[in-house]
Amino acid sequence: MTLTSFYRMWGLTAIYAYRAYKERSFLDDAVEIWQAYTPWVISPADAASGSHPLKTTQFSSECNGSTVAGGVFFRIDEGNKGDVSIMAGSDGAYMAYELLFTLN
Repeated sequence: MTLTSFYRMWGLTAIYAYRAYKERSFLDDAVEIWQAYTPWVISPADAASGSHPLKTTQFSSECNGSTVAGGVFFRIDEGNKGDVSIMAGSDGAYMAYELLFTLN
């Protein structure tokens, strides 16, 4: 099973390694992982429609009165196209990724 937590773990590690050692290969790895991670983020349009192009199941556009836009799907492998669960760990890591890319 492929989880966004793999991207979260290795992507943030690559960013921190680049910041510490200034080796281009770490930044290249971080960018590559970012590009694999980003398609699993729920855009405002996805949230409004309750659908995502990589998922086969409809989902609620809100959770506890707040939009799900910016959420990141947790299970992303081929066998879990119907699983639309998101989790704070993946969302928070994605936000940290954005911040760290902005700072570099």
